Amino acid sequence: MFKLLSLLLLFSGSLFSTHFTLSDMFNNGVPYSDIMDSAMEYGFNPDQADASGLTLLILACQRNNEVGVYESLQAGANINKADKEGKTPLMHAAESGNWKIINVLLSRKANATLKDKYGKTAKDYASTDLIRAVLD
Repeated sequence: MFKLLSLLLLFSGSLFSTHFTLSDMFNNGVPYSDIMDSAMEYGFNPDQADASGLTLLILACQRNNEVGVYESLQAGANINKADKEGKTPLMHAAESGNWKIINVLLSRKANATLKDKYGKTAKDYASTDLIRAVLD
């Protein structure tokens, strides 16, 4: 319960907003489904980012959480919202190498030509040649 309360405070900006991240929460044993359920239950904006610029959609893409991707998109998440480095959910999915997530994002019109702050596209982050070919 404390961890879910921390999530609420994190997103409201009243505690941990500059130090505690969604990844910290996930890495400390809070299941992604609990993070997503709590955020959605309390009506948080699906594009709300934590201190490192992560949104729930980006976290789901990083963690290969297909259900989280679907739930984030269903809740209205911006499919092209980038983190602080300029990496989009598609870039994170390409790096993680999850075909299903990449296909979902592309079918929902994720922009594969966007560049991060280093000038890289999703294709540059692709973990395999096959993923690079799909993103071409």
